[in-house]
Amino acid sequence: MIIDIPIIIFVFILITIYNLATRKEQYATSFSRTAYFEKNIHIAPIVRIYSFSVNDLNWQDMENFSRTKPVDPEGITIVYFFRDGAYAPKTLSDREPNFNPDYQEYCVGRFTAKAGEKIF
Repeated sequence: MIIDIPIIIFVFILITIYNLATRKEQYATSFSRTAYFEKNIHIAPIVRIYSFSVNDLNWQDMENFSRTKPVDPEGITIVYFFRDGAYAPKTLSDREPNFNPDYQEYCVGRFTAKAGEKIF
């Protein structure tokens, strides 16, 4: 039985698309979410704030990981990083400084993305 070439190509394309869609980013650093806040009011821009603990201070991993978080055209996304084993906030808010100031000294990184521009 001869299999049509177009069918083989179609199956290959489907497998490739599936593999790309289910691929997970591989980082040397492990990230553990400690807190999340989202303000999603239909008449205002979406605000997302994350807090993660990290086992390594690999800046490239932190930046690449931050870029995977959703950013809306009119909204803002903020990602905070805290060292594993250090104190990290369990709650966040949309008012600066976004968490209890007692945790500020334990913050090792911040990533902000808003209105199409990203700052790390």
